[in-house]
This record gives sequence, C-alpha cells and structure tokens, in this order.
Amino acid sequence: MDSTFVVDASILLKWYLGREEPHWRQANLLLDRFKKGEVSVLIPEYALYELANRFAQEQTKGVEWFLLAATQFSDRAPSQPEFIAQAMKMAMVARQNGIRKATVYDALYVQLAKMTEFPLLTADRVQGQIGESANIKVKWLWGYE
Repeated sequence: MDSTFVVDASILLKWYLGREEPHWRQANLLLDRFKKGEVSVLIPEYALYELANRFAQEQTKGVEWFLLAATQFSDRAPSQPEFIAQAMKMAMVARQNGIRKATVYDALYVQLAKMTEFPLLTADRVQGQIGESANIKVKWLWGYE
C-alpha cells in the first residue's frame, strides 16, 4: 500500500497530543503506516512553524516533539514566492466562493496537494472545503481506514 498524502497540522498534532484528540485512532493508524514505510507524508515547510507554535504550549515535551517532527518530515514543499503566491490566489478564490474563513495558511497545504497531485488528508473542515473548491482530491481523517 504505497500511498502518499499531503497532511496538515490538524493531523500531525494528534500524533503527539494523544488519545484525547478527536479522530486520534485514525491519525494513529496513519502514523503506524508512516513508521512502517507503507505511506509517505508530505507537508509544506510552513507546517513546522505551525507545529512549533502549538508545541510551545507544552512545557515538558514541546521542544522534544518539535525536533522529532522536524527530522521526520524532510520532504517539504519549497517556500518560494511563486508557491506562496499560488496559495494566496487559491485562498482569495475560496473566499470569493463563500469560504469566508479561508486562509493562505490553509491554502498552502492545498497548493502542495495540487502541485504534487497527491490527495490532501485533513481533519480541518475549512481546509477541506478549499481543497474541494480547487478540485483536488480531499480525504477526511474521520474516514481514513
């Protein structure tokens, strides 16, 4: 089962924050498959900043978790201006289409999925809506088996 997914921080955080997280079981299944080499995970470079920001709230393990995540995800999208500009356009179109909470941050994941043609796996409803409006394949974490 050699699959590749663009995965967002909503899923990556579940790997570290634990069982209290909604849909932790599905996220953990993805993590197990990732560790076994059965699936590949791509993230935009921005995701590391998103993780670092959230992990900064964890006094005991935050830095340790961040360093682990940073080494696990060596495949990152380029952060060149053109990549970001395309994500900006995507967020602007999504807002015009009624997705008011569409952000460039969310669109960076969608742009990576569009650029690589890999499905976006997410637990973030707004991000999934942006992906669907951009006609990319969106897989929802709660349906991951």
